[in-house]
Amino acid sequence: MILLMSRYIDKDTLYYAGIRVDGTAVIKKKYKGTYYTMAQKQIFAGSYVQGEKINMLPHQTWIGLRVENVRNADGSITINLFMQKSGETTWKKLLEAKDDGRVFGGTPPIIEAGRAGVRTDFMDVSFESFRIEAL
Repeated sequence: MILLMSRYIDKDTLYYAGIRVDGTAVIKKKYKGTYYTMAQKQIFAGSYVQGEKINMLPHQTWIGLRVENVRNADGSITINLFMQKSGETTWKKLLEAKDDGRVFGGTPPIIEAGRAGVRTDFMDVSFESFRIEAL
C-alpha cells in the first residue's frame, strides 16, 4: 500500500489516505490508537488474495497521489484524495471525507497542523517528488 500521512501528531493520532494493494483507495483516521475508516472505494479491478505476491496496483508505471486537508470554518476537517495516472494531465478526485466529530467514534477532528509523510507496506516504490504546501 502507498499512504500519505497528514496531521501526524504522534504514532497514535493522524489521518492517512492512499491506495492499498487490493486496489482500494482509502481515507482513515487513527485517534488515540483506534483506526476509523472514513471513506473507501475500489479503483483498480481484479481479485486480490491475501498472502499472494500479486497486487492490484499497476506495476512499472508512475501514479501521482495527492491529499488535501482543509480546515473548514465550522472547525471540521475535510480530506480529499486525488490520483493522476501516468500520461494524464488532470487529477481525479477518488475520495472525500469530512471529520466533524459526530462520526468516527465521536472523536474530535484533528485540527493541529502536525507532520506529514509517506508510508508503504508490502512493496518497493520509487518517488519522483514529494511536496507539502499550505492551502
